[in-house]
Amino acid sequence: MKSRAVAECVFVAILNAFAFEAIPASQEQYVRLSLQECRIRALQNNLSFRVKRLEPLISEARLKAALAPFDPAFTASFTGSRTQQPNSLVFDPSTGTYISQSVPAQNSLGTRLGISKAFSFGTNASINLNNSWSKGSGSSNYGSNVSLSVSQPLLRGFGRDANEFGIRIARANRETSMKQIVADASAAVQKVESAYWDLVSARENLRVAQMSHQYAQQLLERSRARAETGAQALRDVIQAEAGVATAYQGIISAEARVRDAEDTLRRLTNIAAMEDGWSFGIVPTDTTHIDSGTPSFDSLFAAALENNPAVFQAAQAVETSKFTLKYRYNGLLPTLDASTEVVLRDGDRTAARSMDDLPTAAYPSWTLGLRFSVPLGNRQSEASYREAIIAVRTAELELQDARQAVQADVRSALRRVETSRQQIAAAQETKRLRESTLENEQERLRLGLSTNYDVLQVERDVADARRAYVEARVEHEKALLALDVATGLLLRKRNIGVEMDGSELTSR
Repeated sequence: MKSRAVAECVFVAILNAFAFEAIPASQEQYVRLSLQECRIRALQNNLSFRVKRLEPLISEARLKAALAPFDPAFTASFTGSRTQQPNSLVFDPSTGTYISQSVPAQNSLGTRLGISKAFSFGTNASINLNNSWSKGSGSSNYGSNVSLSVSQPLLRGFGRDANEFGIRIARANRETSMKQIVADASAAVQKVESAYWDLVSARENLRVAQMSHQYAQQLLERSRARAETGAQALRDVIQAEAGVATAYQGIISAEARVRDAEDTLRRLTNIAAMEDGWSFGIVPTDTTHIDSGTPSFDSLFAAALENNPAVFQAAQAVETSKFTLKYRYNGLLPTLDASTEVVLRDGDRTAARSMDDLPTAAYPSWTLGLRFSVPLGNRQSEASYREAIIAVRTAELELQDARQAVQADVRSALRRVETSRQQIAAAQETKRLRESTLENEQERLRLGLSTNYDVLQVERDVADARRAYVEARVEHEKALLALDVATGLLLRKRNIGVEMDGSELTSR
């Protein structure tokens, strides 16, 4: 018996050394952040999202490049030449011999000014002003003319579908990239909000662990006081001290979870880039709330079809594939091109009046031509056209799949909201009953009808119920968040807009 008492005393001393070790007062600096501040930081400072915000600028540049073939072109040229021929031999009948006779050099100058432009229906037009001067053995000659040339494809290459294909694809890509920015912004907000509620949950769980530790300390103090008067056995004191140790372990685990949640939020908001960004703690100022009700499924699904980025991108892919199909069909047609040229010449060969006849069209001339060609077989164009038909069908099926996926996501998110709302009510009732049971067990302990072990077990059940209630409320926030993501209304509900302004994308 004596050895057992000594062993119990040693065990008590070990537990005292652990259970009553003072939890050091935190010297840590804190920053208080609201949920809206975290959203803004995530959109403005998150490095990954800042990289994605530059993608629409690339699409805008590609659109300008696609428009470039339709820009008018101005041309100007100047040519000069001098030709010296060898001396010619001329027969002299009076002498009956050949005489060498020099040939005057030929000098010429020419200028050309013109403007050409391509049009969306395949038309190519150019107008040129030509001037020339030449001088040889006789007097100088001047010549001027104005020419207008027009060519027009009548089959292959005719129409906007054939000539604006690149522009339409570039515009579709620009709209898709802008919509993708909205999707990326929604994803960034979703991540930061989820991380924010994880931190709220971690800090609430830390508070629950601290309450359990405080209760275990109070139970230990009462047990020691009763043990000194002989009203309780030493075994009850040991059980109380074990409860303090267990509660302290809960605090350690809860604090580690808080630090992990803080680090995640630091990275998403780029607080880590600030000076001493890793050293101070983060205290969330927003608290969970319970949504009173949600709209009907039909209204939410209609909103999702209109705003969900995945549906928009799938619909855009259908339009793009239809553009491609029209373009490939045009490639099956034979080539039939019409061309014409009208030239107005001046009749006066003097320098002073070399352009007088151009306004009156005194000496017009024109040419008209048709060119027809058809490839034999044209297997490459046929293969491309069949491929485009399959691409349209594929895009349409993918659009149907995207709509069904969004429908499933909305149904699942709506069901999750309803389930979380019910879970909150159930967890709240469980917490109330557990706390009532704890009060009853405390009264039984006071009357000597219970033990510290039983009370600590009930108190752990209370702590579990409190944590479950916290998790239920946080899960409700995440369920509402998932519903906003599924419907594509996440940014709109939070008054967040993403737009392109000049060379920068701004958030408002």
